[in-house]
Amino acid sequence: MAVDRRDFLKTAAGTLGLLLSRQGLGAAQAPARVEIPAGPAVGFGVIGLGVWGREILAALGRTSSAQVAYICDLYEPAVKRAGAGAPGAETGTEWRRVIESPKVEALVVATPTPDHRDIALAALQAGKHVYCEAPLASSVEDAHAIASAALAAPGRVFQAGLQGRANPLYRHVLQFVKSGVLGDVAFVNAQWNRKDSWRRAAPTPEREQAVNWRLAKDSPGLLGEIGIHQLDLISDYLGARPVAIVGSGATVAWRDGRFTPDTVSCLVELPNGRANFRATLASSFGGAYT
Repeated sequence: MAVDRRDFLKTAAGTLGLLLSRQGLGAAQAPARVEIPAGPAVGFGVIGLGVWGREILAALGRTSSAQVAYICDLYEPAVKRAGAGAPGAETGTEWRRVIESPKVEALVVATPTPDHRDIALAALQAGKHVYCEAPLASSVEDAHAIASAALAAPGRVFQAGLQGRANPLYRHVLQFVKSGVLGDVAFVNAQWNRKDSWRRAAPTPEREQAVNWRLAKDSPGLLGEIGIHQLDLISDYLGARPVAIVGSGATVAWRDGRFTPDTVSCLVELPNGRANFRATLASSFGGAYT
């Protein structure tokens, strides 16, 4: 079935709205009503069934214009656990099988970030629409490769899961900012503090290494995994991209052999202002805000 770009975007927007309504901003963040397009439901494949992958799966299950056709994760117990949320869907542990399935028209990539490139490129080459969780990649090279492949896929929709772009409350505030009532913006502060080791227990050493990928060398760390959403929001609000950035990180709380710093900060220079982002896993003091 050919999927119209506008119809697919409506489906994706509805999914994001449902997901973001669970983020803790209450009624003000409730998703706007999304017009459900007429016609058969879009067949979705979901690759990556961790905590966020299961959230996406649940949201798709509440969206009448989406039909989950295939779910996949390298870890078989994760597939079994998620199976109840996708009755009738095919299941498996090999992501290439999902892409090869004729039932799958649109793919959700919710795997660890370092795996995004191979899956996204294969999906686009196979003519699938793709919704890829943010960040797109853990390196500049991989991000460029994904973006280039998406631009070179005629008639295919590629969407990144950036929270601020689909959050109804943030969209509302954007109109206020764009009105110019704030005047010139000189400086923006953004913060994400949470006391959490980011380390997860697992039944085997191999599985423990797999689930703790965010602590490994190829992880984009706090700035990439968390800060990307706030830095993107700043760029969107100010209508400009960073021209320079300087930052640093250190492990000050969780000295357990991890590669990823548990505390980071950076100063971002934009053509029309500056922004400061800081994050730590050492304390929840101050919480998160932009």
